[in-house]
Amino acid sequence: MERRERRDDGTFGDFQNVFKGMTPEEKVKALEDMNKALMLTVTDMYEENMDLQEMNRNVMMVITDLYEKVYAEEGVTE
Repeated sequence: MERRERRDDGTFGDFQNVFKGMTPEEKVKALEDMNKALMLTVTDMYEENMDLQEMNRNVMMVITDLYEKVYAEEGVTE
């Protein structure tokens, strides 16, 4: 809730918050900003997760290749 301060000359001054805290408009703006920041963070985490999955696939392929070479050298066939 806001009110206008009455000046000594009888005119009204700028709007002031009557109660401490944010106005509804300020709360909405703050929540929108927080939502935007959270969306960006989630997107960054998703992209990092995709990169880690790709790295994991590559490591698994290298390990599989190494096992195949080791078993081929020993003469073991499946």
